[in-house]
Amino acid sequence: MIDRALLLVADIERIPLVLRGHANAASDRLDLPGASPARPRRIVLTGLGSSRFAALVVAPTLRAAGLDVIVEHASTTRPASLTPGTLLVPISSSGRTPETVAAAQRGHDAGAAVLAITNEPTSQLAAAADDVLSLDAGEEASGVASVSYAATVAALCRLAASLGAELDAGAFLDDAAANVESVLASRSAWTVLAAELLATGATIHLLADAAALGTAEQAALLFREGPRIDADVTDAGDWLHVGLYTALPGYRAVLLSGTPYDRELVEVIHGRGGKIVTIGAAGPDAADLTIPVSMARPGGLQAAFPEPVALALIAAELWTRAHATEPHDPDPPA
Repeated sequence: MIDRALLLVADIERIPLVLRGHANAASDRLDLPGASPARPRRIVLTGLGSSRFAALVVAPTLRAAGLDVIVEHASTTRPASLTPGTLLVPISSSGRTPETVAAAQRGHDAGAAVLAITNEPTSQLAAAADDVLSLDAGEEASGVASVSYAATVAALCRLAASLGAELDAGAFLDDAAANVESVLASRSAWTVLAAELLATGATIHLLADAAALGTAEQAALLFREGPRIDADVTDAGDWLHVGLYTALPGYRAVLLSGTPYDRELVEVIHGRGGKIVTIGAAGPDAADLTIPVSMARPGGLQAAFPEPVALALIAAELWTRAHATEPHDPDPPA
């Protein structure tokens, strides 16, 4: 039988190559459909699953550039208003997610400019759009979104640069590829240790700054989809108000470090008998395990590439421990 955990690792190892492809392509400015010489009045990023998570990661950079940005589920029954002057960006790796295709058609009918982001330029989604930004992620042998997720974040970075964000997309994505390679090179030092710490709890709780919740949501999805481990996501500051009630002996958490609450979170979780793994350039010394992530150009968005890779490698290790060769439900990519 096929060992999909090993295939996931092989997929992850392709991410630097895909990021460098986007870095090379970033020298060509995107020709945005229907955008005025200034900028769209509103940008709506829509998708499901990993596609939406990637949009959540890049949205703060777009907002910092002064853009009015909405990220929504393509499945919402109350979508954002779409009018001429709006740039709608429907995202689907497969290009066939029904809700995302329907959102693109709705945008087209409303007179909005529609830029599809997909790995399939001849898909239904592409046909419903005015223009297409290709992910160029290749086929994911594991059937799990890892390369396509990284490629979606990269494509959105290129979009942000084209819309005026202070971002040299080519250099930024080259750095991102190098940072991912650094994580891959160091994995033997922490992957097994992290899996051993996290495997002893019934649920993995992922804590992050609100701007990084897309990364945390992507990791939670991989923990559920691969090893079938329950996982939830909470903003780090909000956790101290709503999440600490279930922090009991056996509690297992992963913190994407760099929040103002790092030290307090570690103290509270340890005080209640739990364990915590931190991921980032630096983390509280008291954490049970810290996975260092080097970032050539420090910043919130830069972490959006190496951190998901570290978490995906941990998910693959947990998947191996959970009998990766057993039959697995075929989950369609978003």
